[in-house]
Amino acid sequence: MSYLEDIVLGVEETNDRGAPEVTISIKGLTMLKDGLICGRCLADLRPLGAFPEKCPDCGFKVKELQQQQMIEDVKKTVKVGSRVSLQDEIDALGVWTPSQGDNLHL
Repeated sequence: MSYLEDIVLGVEETNDRGAPEVTISIKGLTMLKDGLICGRCLADLRPLGAFPEKCPDCGFKVKELQQQQMIEDVKKTVKVGSRVSLQDEIDALGVWTPSQGDNLHL
């Protein structure tokens, strides 16, 4: 099992910087905060120890830039909860709603 299976929860299309939006687990967030995975490519940095000078995979300056990058990322809007609208969830369940009017037959 890859270490990424415990870290990455989902990947969506690209964000405004042209990079994919990656949703990470609490474990992944902790590893980022502790400098044990790269903030750019999510490479496993554990063999090198916390906050190595740079990532061996992508060259990101982990020691110098990772904490600042995390601060900048936290300043952004965080979406919490379902990304499906309530109406889409109701439609998927086939539940009657007032908008269906007289279609209710008891």
